[in-house]
Amino acid sequence: QKTQVLKRESTSDSTQIADVKLRLVGSSYGGYLAARYAQLYSDDVDSLVLLCPAFKFARCLRNVLGARRWEEFQRGQVEMATRLRPPGAPLTDNGWYPVMVPYSMVEGTTHPAFPLVRCPTRIIHGEKDTVVPVEGSHEYAELCRKAYSDGGSTAPVTLDVVGDAHDLVLPSTIARIRSTATELWRIDGDTPAVAQL
Repeated sequence: QKTQVLKRESTSDSTQIADVKLRLVGSSYGGYLAARYAQLYSDDVDSLVLLCPAFKFARCLRNVLGARRWEEFQRGQVEMATRLRPPGAPLTDNGWYPVMVPYSMVEGTTHPAFPLVRCPTRIIHGEKDTVVPVEGSHEYAELCRKAYSDGGSTAPVTLDVVGDAHDLVLPSTIARIRSTATELWRIDGDTPAVAQL
């Protein structure tokens, strides 16, 4: 349904569904979700740019929380922080907002640790990432390469490891993200790379 809404909004005539494929960018858990979406709805996705994607999400989260907080999390929920301001929340000095995350988010999940995709995919991952270790992206890229070389329908994945941490905020990294998207999506300098929805 979301894809249909996006396609409808991309046409000048709202009664038509455009033949539009999505170009998704996702960071951390959003990178995992973008890959999973591309796996589930492969006909709707043109390509992916994944920034420090949180493959093996439950293991990443367990490492971030530590043993004590992970046990607390298993009993119900745990407070974490996000850069996305919840609706109605006041601005904070540091830009982080507390959120309660339920254990049901990872408990009994049927989603694969590594969702293999059929579209061109570029991963940019910081070698100094302590939140989502770069090894998961190496493992994912290798699985995709193997599936592709074995004649599967998985597209090749390019992994670019940069000298940055999880936030990917260094100017050189931001330039790399921009050049990756420009090259992958064949964007000229005057075309906006991202539509705000």
